[in-house]
Parts: sequence; structure tokens; C-alpha cells
Amino acid sequence: MIKQPERRQTPGTQSHQRWLVPWLLGLNLFLIYCLNGREVGGGDTVPATLLPLAIVRGDGPYLDRFASAIRDPLGRIPGYGTEVRGHAVSRYPLGPALVALPFEWPQILLLDLVRPGWDAAPAQAIEMATFLGKNAAAAMAALTAVVLWFWLQRIGLGRVALPVVLTASLGSDQWSTGSQALWQHGPAMLCFSLALLALSLPNPGRLPMGLSGFFLAMMVACRPIDLVFVVPLAGWVRWAFGRSRFLAFMLAGLLVALPLAFYNVWFFKTLTGGYAQIEQMHPWAHGVRGTWTGNLGTGLLGTLLSPSHGLLVYCPWVLIAVFAIPQVLRLRGWKSLEGALVLGLVANLGLLSKYSCWWAGHCFGPRFWIDATPILALLLAYGLDCRTGWTRFRLTLFWASLLIAGSLQAVGFLCYPSTWHGQPTNSDLDHARLWDWGDTEVSRGLSEGIRPRNW
Repeated sequence: MIKQPERRQTPGTQSHQRWLVPWLLGLNLFLIYCLNGREVGGGDTVPATLLPLAIVRGDGPYLDRFASAIRDPLGRIPGYGTEVRGHAVSRYPLGPALVALPFEWPQILLLDLVRPGWDAAPAQAIEMATFLGKNAAAAMAALTAVVLWFWLQRIGLGRVALPVVLTASLGSDQWSTGSQALWQHGPAMLCFSLALLALSLPNPGRLPMGLSGFFLAMMVACRPIDLVFVVPLAGWVRWAFGRSRFLAFMLAGLLVALPLAFYNVWFFKTLTGGYAQIEQMHPWAHGVRGTWTGNLGTGLLGTLLSPSHGLLVYCPWVLIAVFAIPQVLRLRGWKSLEGALVLGLVANLGLLSKYSCWWAGHCFGPRFWIDATPILALLLAYGLDCRTGWTRFRLTLFWASLLIAGSLQAVGFLCYPSTWHGQPTNSDLDHARLWDWGDTEVSRGLSEGIRPRNW
């Protein structure tokens, strides 16, 4: 038999593949995220869903054009909004709507061309805005996967980029929640990933540092508690890059922070904005005494091991990421990007454990952990890197955990919401149900079947 000559790829071919593969992956993820044909949101997502249309139409950050359609029978704006200074405004941060704008503007322009006057009636406009918001959330989640791919390539972990990105995209709540509606988490995760990519450039100058600061500020604008990730990162930037580039980093962040701080103070008389009012609803909505009155031990076990919202239950691959932390710190040390990210991850665990509503209300799985997915993906990549030993066992464990995580997320993607949160009692008030292994959102979803498409 004549041996066939080995095919060799030219550098240009390899370069094209490095660019083509992640974008094809992103396109396929976008299609997967849209397959269920419906938006899976909630009251939390309504303002971010409606505000992009209001902003494009020139209304500013107000819900005024939708007020007649969203009022309850008593004429009140629902809890996600309020009326102040003559406007209907969102109590939730403006960040998700602002990040969604580039993804919604082209859709709105297209609708204006093919269906003029489509948003003339408020109720019809809300229905279409929901559809546009789902598309934007799916597109942001798909783009996040692409950004994570390039980031892992930049930092020398490209050989495991594909399985890690698939895990972050389909083995976490990014699939069942972040990609399904304009929750705060999907836009925050995109901004986080873009900031990390900017920081990974070789010897980044003022422009990449400014972009990183801008995107980290936007992440906090989407979800203020994500400041827990930014603080150690800012400290690392100051230590690693010196005063000049740190100044660019901070100034770019202030371009985001100052206008939003002014907005919060103007309408809500506090830097935290309408969030303070939302937190005041927790005692009657979630059966807790206050925002930070939770038991640390209970919250720690709950956010990690609850059968309804535990991170390690729904994303068992995280165990590989956690066990990789000592290895990462030996290789990189605490005074590194990885060290700063680990600090943020530990601090985030502490905050979620102490947060009285650690289960995140009515939602599927560990929703509060979506924002931390880039860090967990990084640690997983180190854990899977074939240069670190005992690879075969680790890979077997990984693929088994990914199969479990993907299957659970698929249930949420196809079957959520079920009747679980409300029957036989409200799980927000009957906290014992959060620990019931015999009756969970997953088991109830499987028994009740796939939810119908909305469009």
C-alpha cells in the first residue's frame, strides 16, 4: 500500500480556521438558543425588554409609552417600575437595556421597513419587544461564547477552548436563562468576557485598558453586585500596569458610572437607584427579614447544593474548576489575573451565601451564578489542560458532568416554567421546598412536558 503524503496546513489556512470555528460555533449556539420559540423571562426582565424600543424612538430611559398597557387594574405600575418626576421608570438597572441596544436597533429598523406602525398600539409593541428582546439575549449569549473562545486562545488555553466554551454556553444557566430573555446576567457576562479579552492583549496600551474599564463598568451597570469581581481586578490592573494605564482604565469606567449615578440619584435619591426599593419588597415577596439577614451556612449550602438552585447540582463540572484552583495559583500566583479572578469568585460565594434570597426567586437553576461563568470557564480550562497530568480520568469526569449539566439545562430550556414554584405552596415563602429532592423544577418539568411555542 502506498502511504499517502501527510497534509500540511499553511499558516493562512490555520489562521482562517482559528477565526472561522468560533464564529460558526456562535451561529449554531444562537440557533439552539432560539429553538424553543419563546421568551423565558419574568417581571425582572420587563424593563430591559421595553426600554430599547423607547430609547430608539427617542423617549429616553422611560416606560411612558407602555404605561397604559402595563398598569394593573388599580392603575399602578408593577413592582419592576414606579412613577417619579412625571415619568414611568424602571427600578432595575439600565445596563441590560443599554447593552441590548446594538442588538435590537437593527431589528427595529427592519420591522419599520416591512411593517410600518407595528408599535403604534402599546400592547402590540410590548409583544413585539418581547420577541426582539429574546433575539437580543440569544445573540448576546452567542457572542459571549465567541469572545470566551478568543480569550482562551489568547491566554494559551486554546487546545481546550471548544469543550470549555460549550460547557459555559450549554452546561450552565446561560442556556436556560441568560440566553432566553433580557435578564441582567446575560449582558453582564458579555461585558465581563469583553473586558477579560481586552486585558489579555499582549502588553495592552491605554486603549485596551480603557475598553476593559468601560466593559467592567457596564457589567456593574447591568448588575451592581458584580462590583465584587471588579474590585480585585482593578487592584491587579494598578499593580500590573502602573499608574498611566490604570488611569485610562478608571476614566473609561467613570464615563459609565457617573451618568448612571446621576440618573439613580435624580430619580431615586440614592446611588443604588431603584434597587433599594426592590430590596424593601423582600420580606413579603420572599419571606425573609431583609437583604443581608440570611444565615451564612444555610445560604452557602443552598447556593451550592439545593436541589432547586444549587450550582454544583445543576453544573457538576464546576467541581473540576474548583479543584483546579490550587494548581492555577501555583502556576500563576495570587498577583496575577487568575489570582484576582479567584478572589472575586470567593467573595461572590460569600455574598450569595449571606444574601437572604440566595435562591434568586422564581427562576430555573442557579441563576445568580451566570455572571461568574467566565471565571469558572477559565478554571475549568486549566483543569482540562492536557499538560497538567491525570488527563484521562479528568476528561471522563468532565464529559459525564457536562452530559448531566446539559441535560438539566435542556429541561429548563424546553419545560420551564412549570407549576413547581407555585404548587402546592409558593417556594419563595415555603423555603423547605427548596430542599425537596423528591419534587423539583426538573422533575415537575419532565412530568408536565415541553412548553408551547409563543411564535
